[in-house]
Amino acid sequence: MEHLLEQILKEKVIVIVRKTYGKSLLLLSEALLSGGLHFMEVTFDQSDPLCIEKTTEAIQMLNQAHTGCMTFGAGTVLTVEQVDAAASAGA
Repeated sequence: MEHLLEQILKEKVIVIVRKTYGKSLLLLSEALLSGGLHFMEVTFDQSDPLCIEKTTEAIQMLNQAHTGCMTFGAGTVLTVEQVDAAASAGA
């Protein structure tokens, strides 16, 4: 955890992404990584009844595509269910 905090303080940028999924999100993450960014937050869109499914699928996809290269978190986490879902997805 301390190493992660050091890396965040060094990089100073966490990209926050909302309402972007699938191939568009994957292409965005690849562009960010090629630009030297390594931290991304995928938010839970509370207005979408499928937000838990969409966000957890997105985080799982990103982790599979960028294992060890990027770190992904979840944002706008408002319920215990969302915390559990994000953790299960690898956030």
